[in-house]
Amino acid sequence: MREAEGELAEFTKYFREEEYAAFRESTMRRLTAEDSQEVVRDPATCKAVLNAALTSLRMFSSWAEMERRGYDFTVLRYGPYYAVLMKVSDDKVSGPPPFDELMIFRSDGLLHILSILVRG
Repeated sequence: MREAEGELAEFTKYFREEEYAAFRESTMRRLTAEDSQEVVRDPATCKAVLNAALTSLRMFSSWAEMERRGYDFTVLRYGPYYAVLMKVSDDKVSGPPPFDELMIFRSDGLLHILSILVRG
C-alpha cells in the first residue's frame, strides 16, 4: 500500500496545481483543500472502477498490448473523480513499457473523461 500512497501524492498535481489549469480546463475542476483524496481500498468500488477502465481500454488499441503483457492497477479518489493507474508489466523482449496510463473518471456514473500517459 505504500506504493499506492506514493502514487496518490504523485498525481495530485493534475487535480490541484495551477500549472495544470489548461490541462483541466474543459474536463475537470481544480480541486480545493476541502476535496478529499484517498487510495480506494473497497473491493466493490475498485472492481466497478476497474471494469469501467477495461471497457474504455477495449475501445482503443492500447488494450491488446496491455492484455498480452499483463497489468496491475491502483484506484485513487480525488474529490469527485476516480483515477485508475494502469501499470503494464515488463516484457521479456522489449523490457518495461515507457509509459503507464492514468485514466480519470467522474465518480458519478464512471464516465471516462481523460487519459494521461505517465512515466512508468
